[in-house]
Amino acid sequence: MANKKSSPKKSIPQKTTLIKIAEKVGELAGRIANQKDHLVEAAGNAIESVKTVVKHISPNKKPVAKKPVAKAAKKVTKKASRKTPKKSA
Repeated sequence: MANKKSSPKKSIPQKTTLIKIAEKVGELAGRIANQKDHLVEAAGNAIESVKTVVKHISPNKKPVAKKPVAKAAKKVTKKASRKTPKKSA
């Protein structure tokens, strides 16, 4: 009879402690990054909502149109009248 060569059964290598720690650290890093993104988005939304509330609370101020300065025009006319020579009769 022929003898069967028996090869040892390949055992599934068990995870070492270092691999387990690395997997856990990777998982936690992913969760932290995800939560950070949520916090950034929530903060942006909060800032926008505060801006809109402030706009609604504060009175709408229309820019006041400034009247042209009349004094400057008067000075110009006075100077122009001084420059013109008076006609003598």
